[in-house]
Amino acid sequence: MRALDYISISFRDIRRQPVRTLLTVVSLTISSVILITLLAISIGVRQVIVQQLGLNSSLESIVVTPNQNTGGLSVLGTNIQTTNDKAAKIDDAAVAQIASLPHVASADPIASIWEFKKFTVSDTGKTFVAQANGINAQNASKVDLSSGKVFASGPDNHEVILGFAYAKELGFENNPHQLIGKTVTITTQDGYRGQGATIPVPRSTRAQFEEFGRTPTTITAKIAGITTADSHANQLLIPMEWARNIKSPQSYNGTAIETTDTLEKNGYSTVAVAADDVKNVQAITAKISDLGYGFISTQQQINRITSLTTIMWGVLGSVAAISLVTAALGIVNTMLTTIAEQRYAIGVWRAVGARRRTIALRFIIQAGVLGLTGGALGALAGWGISIYANHYIAGLLAAQQLPASDVITVSPLLAAASVIITTTFGILAGLYPAWRAAREDPSAALTSQ
Repeated sequence: MRALDYISISFRDIRRQPVRTLLTVVSLTISSVILITLLAISIGVRQVIVQQLGLNSSLESIVVTPNQNTGGLSVLGTNIQTTNDKAAKIDDAAVAQIASLPHVASADPIASIWEFKKFTVSDTGKTFVAQANGINAQNASKVDLSSGKVFASGPDNHEVILGFAYAKELGFENNPHQLIGKTVTITTQDGYRGQGATIPVPRSTRAQFEEFGRTPTTITAKIAGITTADSHANQLLIPMEWARNIKSPQSYNGTAIETTDTLEKNGYSTVAVAADDVKNVQAITAKISDLGYGFISTQQQINRITSLTTIMWGVLGSVAAISLVTAALGIVNTMLTTIAEQRYAIGVWRAVGARRRTIALRFIIQAGVLGLTGGALGALAGWGISIYANHYIAGLLAAQQLPASDVITVSPLLAAASVIITTTFGILAGLYPAWRAAREDPSAALTSQ
């Protein structure tokens, strides 16, 4: 018999039992949809996260921290750190040491300004939490700006670079240049003692000291530039020299005011390191770890995301496999019932000379056709679900003013793989019924009517 003859006979047998066939195909279709959807979500989520990481940072970038990571960086926020004895702080000498490592293109210190509490922009009615960082002139020159210029360095230069997210929230998304030159009014934490604070004199009363501890200081600055949407978008950047003065608390020593340079004492918050090539990131981070510092890199995050999604593939794939096994058992049941109903016809085939291989192949192909049909319908349904789901998710993201991304990605390769898998499961499910059919005794089958 030719292959087309087997397929023709299979379709003819399927048409004779429409209800049973429909239920079996529906079961396979549902299993196929589960398989495609779960794996598509796993692939899509990974692509979205990696895409967002790529938009907001460079693969060559490394952030050095004073303490070593033990839990590793996780996008789910489970990173922990331990103090280290090898590197007590990141001071200027440590920055120079890191900058001298092989393949390091630059190393720029960053100081977190926890002394700032909130800020407002003149002629606007919104107040923001101040996520401020002090950066040096070299680091500032690398910040991508949508408007304005990099601030001039200097301890008395009160200029800032405003993150694009603030400009967008203030309604200047399309014309951020209109914010250049506006005044930023910064409110410090209560009891602030850095540059610009008026501290109580030694002969002040206890009530005056207590009042000072409950009172913030107001500092003003001018906006020099606005970042792009992909660079420091949620930060307020100030010159490192000014940051050093802000972080240097004042106190009276007799009648004279003295300051304590806390950056010199405690070191910088982090160091932004750039590798000369992405392939050298791993070697640099190994050297940084040997020095006793912790590190965070975009490449490291992507590697961890890849590991997480591999686990997701395993878990979700197992769920899909269980559903496919269940559907395959349905095929076994359908084929056994079909063989029982066609026992007389099988006997006739055998009596006229049909070989056992011919009988077995007939039912194996019929089971494969069921698997192919269910897989094809499942792939089509999964593709349709992905379009609807991505459209719905895009609407939710747009409402939150976030960029649209396809969270569920059904590629042609995934759809084809799903059809192949369901067809294979169908063929495997048909092996035992086909073997049973091939082993039928012709004389017993012919006398069964």
